[in-house]
Amino acid sequence: MPYLWLICDGFNYITSFEILTERNYVQTPELTLEIKQGDCEDQAILTYAMIEYYMKHIIGTECNLYIAYMDFSDGSAHTAVFLPVQGGNVCIIDPAGSYLTKEYGEIATKPAQQELQAYSNYLSSYGSISSIKLYDVSIVDGSYKVVAEGGIS
Repeated sequence: MPYLWLICDGFNYITSFEILTERNYVQTPELTLEIKQGDCEDQAILTYAMIEYYMKHIIGTECNLYIAYMDFSDGSAHTAVFLPVQGGNVCIIDPAGSYLTKEYGEIATKPAQQELQAYSNYLSSYGSISSIKLYDVSIVDGSYKVVAEGGIS
């Protein structure tokens, strides 16, 4: 917040200030790493890119991985990474919300309905999750598409 100081008789006075707003933008994973900060979608996108890169270039396979955009009953929104696995299980990775699906202190997967409800309860200060959109994003060119949307159920 820029402000103007007036110094008079050794005292500092704020004479005016201006608040500027800027439309939210999504950072590239590279920028998030470089500046070491970002909001929930910036951190989710970095996490998504790191997992995708690791799976493709280190393990040699691809996996289903999605960026989840969630609306809450209080009008707020949040973004995390969802990793669905066989048997209807899911692992939720939310670096900005400090949430990770785990069991006995280790990363784990749990039945999707159960884990989504636990995650919604964890974020209950925002109300309940009212809708979820899952995005599949290309790590090559950044293109994306909505692959699923709905509520927790």
